[in-house]
Parts: sequence; structure tokens; C-alpha cells
Amino acid sequence: MDLPLNATPLDFAYHIHSEVGHRCIGAKVEGRIVPFTYHLQMGDQVEIITQKEPNPSRDWLNPNLGFVTSSRARAKVHAWFRKQDRDKNIAAGREILEHELSKIGATLKDAEAYALKRFNVNSADELYAGVGSGDLRINQVLNHINALVNKPTAEEEDQQLLEKLTEASSKATSTKKPQRDAVVVEGSIT
Repeated sequence: MDLPLNATPLDFAYHIHSEVGHRCIGAKVEGRIVPFTYHLQMGDQVEIITQKEPNPSRDWLNPNLGFVTSSRARAKVHAWFRKQDRDKNIAAGREILEHELSKIGATLKDAEAYALKRFNVNSADELYAGVGSGDLRINQVLNHINALVNKPTAEEEDQQLLEKLTEASSKATSTKKPQRDAVVVEGSIT
């Protein structure tokens, strides 16, 4: 089995299977119980001690503590916590989005209609979870929705353009004043 240099018993457990890693509560190397920070050597015989319920620790993600050294194990621990926090993130994201949308005069239905395709999420819950976890920045979502919700209709755009043109032409004709002390010479130059 190929493990990175300085791999720990947790790296080994996650290499076997993510559920083994999630349920790991201890390890034995060569028959002796070792801490999770123990660095495995080539040829070590490792036994993983598990419990029934998965219960990883957030401390395992701290690189300074040395519980996991492989990016694969770290990613699996991170994914487990993200999944566990999903319900809280959905509720928090929904609340944040609802509050911020009310400031710009939009609703959650607007957010669902406009933001799902733009942010490549499949459901409203994914959108709320992304906002709640911080994976999607609220300002990005609000700017996109605000631009679409408050977008003028074609008639309104035409009316605004007509008003701008009328204003510009009236300024052009009213700003031409006769110059005093000017000499006008008629004729041709040869």
C-alpha cells in the first residue's frame, strides 16, 4: 500500500475506506497502541480500532497537530464535516439570502429562478448551503439577482434612450451662442 512519507494511522485508515477513517478511535502498530500522530514506517503492521458511529475530530484537520498528512485523508475529513453542517448551512444561507434580498426588493423565488443556472447549483438547498458555508459569496449572488430583477424592459430602455437623445440634441442647439468680436469673411481661398 502506497502512503506518503510520515503517514499516520489516520492516513492509513482513510486509505482503506473513508468510513474506517471516520470511525477510527485508535490504532495499534506491531501490536502496541500508538497515538494518531505516530509516523508509520515501511513494513509496519497496522490495526485500526473503530467504533460503531462515525465521529471524526475537527482537530484532525489542523496541520500543526499532525493527525493527517495526506491530502486525501484531509479532504475526506473536510467532506464529512461539510456534510454534517449542511442542514445548518442551508438554514443560515436561506436566512441570510432572504434578509439581503429584501433590501433590494427581490424574493427567494427570484434567487432560485436566476441564480441556479448562474452559480451551477441543482437546487435551492444547494444555493442556500453554498451561501451558508461561505462557498458562494453573498455579494456575487445579490449583484447577479439585482441586475436581472431590476433590468429595465425593452420599452423602458427605448424610452430612456429617446430621452437621452432628446436631451443631447436640445443641449447642442441651445449651447450655440453667437460669438462677439468675431469677424466673418466670405469668399474662397485660392
